[in-house]
Amino acid sequence: MYAYYDANKYTIYFNSNGGNTPNPASKTVTYDSTYGSLASVSRTGYTFNGWYTAASGGSKIDTTTKVSILSNQTLYAHWTVNSYNVSISAGAGGSVNKTSMSINYGGTNTFTATPSSGYYLESITCTNGYTTSGYSTGTSATGTQTITVNNNSKTGGSSCSVSFKILCPYSVGTYWDFNYTGGVQSFTVACTGTYKLEVYGAQGGTSNGGKGGYSSGNISVNRNTLLYVVVGGQPIIGVGDSGGYNGGGSGSSDSESVRGGGGGATNISKTNTILQNTSIGNLYIVAGGGGGGTVNQGGAKTSAIGGAGGGLTGGTGGNSGACIGTGGDCFERMAGGGSQNSGGVGGIGRDFIGNLYNGNSGNYGKGGDGNTWMPGGGGGYYGGGSAGVTANYTAGGGGGSGYIGGVTRGNMLNGQRSGNGFARITLMEIKS
Repeated sequence: MYAYYDANKYTIYFNSNGGNTPNPASKTVTYDSTYGSLASVSRTGYTFNGWYTAASGGSKIDTTTKVSILSNQTLYAHWTVNSYNVSISAGAGGSVNKTSMSINYGGTNTFTATPSSGYYLESITCTNGYTTSGYSTGTSATGTQTITVNNNSKTGGSSCSVSFKILCPYSVGTYWDFNYTGGVQSFTVACTGTYKLEVYGAQGGTSNGGKGGYSSGNISVNRNTLLYVVVGGQPIIGVGDSGGYNGGGSGSSDSESVRGGGGGATNISKTNTILQNTSIGNLYIVAGGGGGGTVNQGGAKTSAIGGAGGGLTGGTGGNSGACIGTGGDCFERMAGGGSQNSGGVGGIGRDFIGNLYNGNSGNYGKGGDGNTWMPGGGGGYYGGGSAGVTANYTAGGGGGSGYIGGVTRGNMLNGQRSGNGFARITLMEIKS
């Protein structure tokens, strides 16, 4: 007789060791046979390395391993944490010490960010749910800082962008002045923020020329924006009776009288040209020039006063000693000031036998030019008209109007400036 033995069977239990529930959770094996198929298991952010006889260390069991145990057994999943690549880019105005690095699932890693001289750390953003910590931003963040990048248990890599911003080299209240040069001047905005623009038009020709107007208002602009400043000029008496630079209408003198041209407007715009050639859409602000006046009239009677420049409507030219009406040696109409939509009308004078002597109307950016014996109109958003004359009298040219359609908190005043025009730009608020 012979004895026959059956091999013992044992239960294998699977422990995921931090992973998801194994499938199956257990199986039966036979002593001295192979383990055969083993449970499947997964763990987010980790790579499965196999089944082992201990939670840490132990012997690896695979499908071909022979069963040599004498009791039930627990097998443990072993894992390797996944590592993901993080790319790092620095914007203009600073640098980083790494352009890429690895971060384990659920872990962190660090890099340093250094602003260039005159810059500060503005912000850091990362994709795919990664976050950053351990640093400060703002105008005081000018030194090297260590940045911690947090994976936040996200699978996949990330891209982190570091932004720097230039510090404003000026303080609120700093201003820049622009005097008359006879050309277009430029101003490059150094700091993003709010600026106050103030402009004064030029006085009309002669000491009796109308004074230039004043306009002010605020604009919000970004760093490196270019502004163009054109400062109006007062006509130089005896130099061809030309109008003042930037739109003043010409005058017309003779041995009896110096009849001045109109004063030039002062404007700030987005384009590198005089007011007359600047489209309204590119204008920020304008101050009108005064109308031309007269002096030293010799045989003529009294001196003519130019209309004040600036405001919604420039001032009307005048002559306090002359009559107004349709009679001989009277003015039917004085030269008008420019408005917000049209140039000032030219003056009309009459001699003793009914002949009319008409001035010319102003236009956009330009005062009316004076005909023989006539002062010119002031330059402006719309220029003033040139004067008419009578047998014995000359009137003053009309003043040019101002403009504040391209600014906020705008304000305009008539007749504020003697001599050449002037402009000032003042930093009112710094914005990040």
